[in-house]
Amino acid sequence: MPFAKVQVTKPLNRLIYIDGNYLDPAGNSATDSFTVPTGGHIFETVNGDGKVDYRKRFRVSPRDKKVEIELDLVDPPAKV
Repeated sequence: MPFAKVQVTKPLNRLIYIDGNYLDPAGNSATDSFTVPTGGHIFETVNGDGKVDYRKRFRVSPRDKKVEIELDLVDPPAKV
């Protein structure tokens, strides 16, 4: 199965949660890239109230090697 590296360009310096795994953050948007398999993914951040405040749904194709994404503001923030 092919994989791609994903870099989050916005928002900076936030913990990133991948595909609904809110117990284990995947890393920090300012310092880390994230290796994911091909297919659909959801990257999110959670605010101090425990609600999703940024989210991006996207698809990685087998041809992708590196993907840069900007997460979209969730307004109002959504329950986890």
